[in-house]
Amino acid sequence: MAIKFIPFFYTLIFATILVAVVPKAEIRRLSIYGIIFGAIFDVVLVSISKYYRII
Repeated sequence: MAIKFIPFFYTLIFATILVAVVPKAEIRRLSIYGIIFGAIFDVVLVSISKYYRII
């Protein structure tokens, strides 16, 4: 297994736990916050890494 697949499996495991534990109504209500804040985190992380020339 290539190391590049680790984040995919990590996300798959947490998504499975989420669907099994959290009620569907709560997932729908909170999903927009996850999308927005997740995107903001990604933009900040990429911007910082580009600034410091990490990537």
